Amino acid sequence: MKRLALILALAPLAAACAHKVETAPVVAVSSINDCALIAAIGHDHYKFGASDPARHIKLNGEDHAWSPGCDWKALGFNLVDQPATDTMPAVEFHRPHYDSNGAQVRVVMAAAPGAETKEVCRVKPVGEKWEVSKCEPDPKASGRKTAAPSPADATPEKLPKVPAARQPDAPIANSQTPG
Repeated sequence: MKRLALILALAPLAAACAHKVETAPVVAVSSINDCALIAAIGHDHYKFGASDPARHIKLNGEDHAWSPGCDWKALGFNLVDQPATDTMPAVEFHRPHYDSNGAQVRVVMAAAPGAETKEVCRVKPVGEKWEVSKCEPDPKASGRKTAAPSPADATPEKLPKVPAARQPDAPIANSQTPG
């Protein structure tokens, strides 16, 4: 009787464990500051304006979907997210990477297909706004190979072991003397 009561008590738990739990797809939530941050880079560094010729914009979330929902016209840009033509210049903003000093954004400017400039822009908050600190060539896009490590830079535990200097063989003592 006790076994039957135990089985009946554990049956709902076993059923719950066997039930497959379906999860909703993960939707990336963009920061509320993404549009203001992109606007600062566009206005301050690239000097985009509403009267410029139309430019195709691409938003690259890298590993997640990213669409901050910016109103480009209201921000003072002539950016369109429709497919680019062969003659239309383009700009690509990668998802900002925020840290304690502000944010870093990769930007790809294409005046024409194949003519790209890749930069990384550092942006910092100043009051309620964002300000571009600097934009530098993207080190990932430079194609430069880093120098091989120097043995002088190695830590002692990573240096190859050098055999100790070999001591000359000591003469073997002979109990017999030549004679």
